[in-house]
Amino acid sequence: MKYDDRYAEVAGVRTRFWQAGHDGQAVVLIHGIACSVEDWEANIGALAQSHRVFALDLVGCGLSDKPGGQDYSLRALARFVLDFMSAIGIDAAHLMGFSMGGRLALECAHMAPERVRSLVLLAPAAIGPDTIINFRLASVEGLGELLTRPTRFGMRMLMRAAFSDPSKISADMLEDRLRRAKLPGAQAAFLIMLRGMVRLGGFHPTIISEVQSWLPSIRKPVLVIWGLQDRFVSSRHAEILRERLPDCTVKLYENCGHLPGIEQAGRLNADATAFLAGLEGR
Repeated sequence: MKYDDRYAEVAGVRTRFWQAGHDGQAVVLIHGIACSVEDWEANIGALAQSHRVFALDLVGCGLSDKPGGQDYSLRALARFVLDFMSAIGIDAAHLMGFSMGGRLALECAHMAPERVRSLVLLAPAAIGPDTIINFRLASVEGLGELLTRPTRFGMRMLMRAAFSDPSKISADMLEDRLRRAKLPGAQAAFLIMLRGMVRLGGFHPTIISEVQSWLPSIRKPVLVIWGLQDRFVSSRHAEILRERLPDCTVKLYENCGHLPGIEQAGRLNADATAFLAGLEGR
C-alpha cells in the first residue's frame, strides 16, 4: 500500500516522508543506501495498528533533495534522522532501520540516547567487514561510476542478489527502483555514501572499530533480524551485536535475503509488533 507523500524542511533539505497511524508512540523507519520509503510498504500498516509511523527518504535518496556538496557520512545522516524527528515534532521514537538504515539507527542511539526508545535492526550494515562484491568494486573510482550507472539489466541483477527467492521481485518493483535511481544526483549521492563505508576489502575497518567500541553503551532494547541467505551483509555480523549490546534479541530468518521487510514481511511484522508491544510501560 502506498501512502500520501508529505514533505518537511530538514536542515534546508526538502524531505519526503510517509505517515500512518494516529495513536501510540512514534516509530521512525530508516531505509538503506539508495532506497526509499517504498521499501516499507508491506510493514507500515501493521506497525500503524498500535503506533504512529513515519518513514522518511534520507537526503540524497528517494524523492528527497540531493544537494551537491552534502555531507553523506554516517554521522551526518544520523543527525539528519534526528533533525527530521525535530522538524515534525517527535521528541523520542522507536527506530527501525535496514542495512545502512540499521547502522544509522545505532548511530542515533549513540549520539542522542534520550531520543531513542528502542531499536529494530534489519541486517544493519558496517558492523563487521563482509559485504557483497558489487559494493566493493563500486568503491573503486571510475569503475564504480560505470558499474552503478542505472540500467534495467543492472537493477535486475542487484535485486536478484538481494532476495533469497527472486520470484518475489515484481516488474513494478524493478521499474520503480530504476526510475528513482535515474533521478538527477541519485547515483552521485549513492557513490559518496557507499565510499564512505566500503573499500575494496569490505566495510572500512575504522567505522567497524568505532561502532564495536561503543555498542556496549547502547542501553536500549534491541531486536536484530537477519536473513540467513543475505548476500549483501553476512548474518554472521548478528553475533557481534548479540555479544556487545546489553539488551539484544536476535532472530535469524531462513529463506530470506537482505530485505526481510519485503521477503518475509508477515514474519517481520509479527516479530516487530510483538517486540514493541512488550516494551509498553517501560
